[in-house]
Amino acid sequence: MQQRWSSFPSRPYLRPRLSYPASREYLNSIGWLHIEYGDLDRARELNQRAAEGGRKRGDHESFANAELNLGDIAMLKGDLAAAREYLEEVLRLVKAPSTSEWMRWRYSMHLFASLGELALAHGDLDGARGCADECLERATRSRSRKYLVKGWRLRGELALARRHWDDAEQALHEALSVAKSIDNPTQLLENTRRPWRARSRPPATGASTTGAASCPRSYRPPP
Repeated sequence: MQQRWSSFPSRPYLRPRLSYPASREYLNSIGWLHIEYGDLDRARELNQRAAEGGRKRGDHESFANAELNLGDIAMLKGDLAAAREYLEEVLRLVKAPSTSEWMRWRYSMHLFASLGELALAHGDLDGARGCADECLERATRSRSRKYLVKGWRLRGELALARRHWDDAEQALHEALSVAKSIDNPTQLLENTRRPWRARSRPPATGASTTGAASCPRSYRPPP
């Protein structure tokens, strides 16, 4: 992870900016940058502070973004149980009628992308497909190309796990095409690294018995 940015010109400019003090509203954004850079321990610290601040202020957006980042960090560290707890907390927030509409459309895409990755890691291919579909539907509607990349890549990884080679090629080609259009270094790298990891998994079908969080077919999140 720490070598992720080594080949990109932006890396020398990123390190000093990450050390600047930030207000509590921006802690999750600075924490996200540390995830991109590969500094997961510092990223976790910043996002924990951001989540706590968001919870205390009743700021649903900053709380959700920080919890999602913490879920992603947990998955990167291989702690799927902790990832599930973080993501389910945000899922409850998204489903609650009392949740502010402000930016829910944005962090819900992140949520379904991460839930899909978690379900895939547990072998719950049906649950992962439901999450991928939710992510793609919202990303298409909002024209969010970053999450189009994530949704199509997740579909591709699912197809690889099921040995559906033609479907995998089509989905991964779409993900790579969109990633190139936004010139996002992280997404370009993920599109070359992660499909090979997915291809090495043994075939899996149906729902997982591990209790992983997934996207139930009966649940239609608010727009």
